Amino acid sequence: MKTRQSTVLVTGGLGYIGSHVVPELLSRGWRVRVLDNYYRCDRAVAASIAELEDVEVVEGDVRYANAVEGATKGGEGVVHLAAVCINKSISDPTESLDVNMLGTQNVLDAAARAGVRRVVYASSASVYGNPTSLPMRESDPTAPITPYCIAKLAGEQLLSFYAQRSKMSWLALRFFNVYGPG
Repeated sequence: MKTRQSTVLVTGGLGYIGSHVVPELLSRGWRVRVLDNYYRCDRAVAASIAELEDVEVVEGDVRYANAVEGATKGGEGVVHLAAVCINKSISDPTESLDVNMLGTQNVLDAAARAGVRRVVYASSASVYGNPTSLPMRESDPTAPITPYCIAKLAGEQLLSFYAQRSKMSWLALRFFNVYGPG
């Protein structure tokens, strides 16, 4: 049962989606630890998040297992948002797979070993590839076509792998285009 002292780790918590997720988690009574490498964040947004009560910001990268392990300790939940975007995956497939697949592996491994109860994973509707019919449905077959899409689908499969071997439950959100204020 969650208490006021329960902590959730948000990887990529200084990015666009994270900057909206962190305040929402706080409003629901969570303490939040953010793991972010500051690579693509808005520095003003990062500073405002770091100043929030019950938020701890840890500078680190999901590609480094030790950084992830340290940030995960004591956490009850993980919201895994850290990723390299789809366009970058085409120009630099190696970095994309390193961050989006091996980074996800590091997060899930650390979460399972730390006894994290729940992982929410930012997947992508791009796992479906080019739609064969519209509207698309969750039951449509997956057919990823870029390193980003491949890694996001692999992340979902890794979630299933870790959930079978631990007490961790999970939810993957297959985002389409994310936009809005900020």
